Amino acid sequence: ISIIFDDKNNSKKGSYFENIVNNIFSQQRYDIDGNINITGQEFDLVCTHKDRNNEKILIECKAKESLPSADLNLFNFKVSDNGFSHGIFIYNKNFEHQVKGTIDKWNEDNRYKNLSFWNGKKVIELLVESKMKFLDNFEETFDYRASYDNLPDGFERQANIDEFYGYIRDYF
Repeated sequence: ISIIFDDKNNSKKGSYFENIVNNIFSQQRYDIDGNINITGQEFDLVCTHKDRNNEKILIECKAKESLPSADLNLFNFKVSDNGFSHGIFIYNKNFEHQVKGTIDKWNEDNRYKNLSFWNGKKVIELLVESKMKFLDNFEETFDYRASYDNLPDGFERQANIDEFYGYIRDYF
C-alpha cells in the first residue's frame, strides 16, 4: 500500500494508515483508542473487544518506506510490558531482510504466539472483504492505483464497489 501526500508528510501518512486500520477493527466490534501516551510509551491503537472479556490488543501501524528491526523489538516490549492479550504489527509494505528474519524466528517460538505481523497485502485483503467505504479524502490521499480518477478504462466514477475493490486486489 502506498500512501501519497503532496507535502511528503510522514506523520500524515501514518495517521491516514492508522485511520484505515481503525476502521477495519471498528467493524469487528472493537472499541478503539488511538495515539495514547503512557509512561513515555506511545501506542498507535488500543483495541478492546466489545464482547470478549479481557481481549485487549495493541496495534502498531507503520506507513514508511523502510522498517528497522528495532521497531519489532520495541513493539514486543510494549505488548508484554503492558499486559496486552495480543499485539498486531501492521506495515504498509512487505517485510524484508532483518525484519522478515525476526518475524520468521518469532513465528516459530511459542513465547511470541500473541504477536501477529500483517503487511500491506493483508490490509488490502481486509479492505476487500469488508467492502469498506472511505471518506472524500480517500481520493486525495491514497495512491493513484486506488483512486477513482485513475481507474482503468471501462470503469465509471460511480463504479460498482466490488469492481473497484477487485481492481485493487488484482493490482497488488
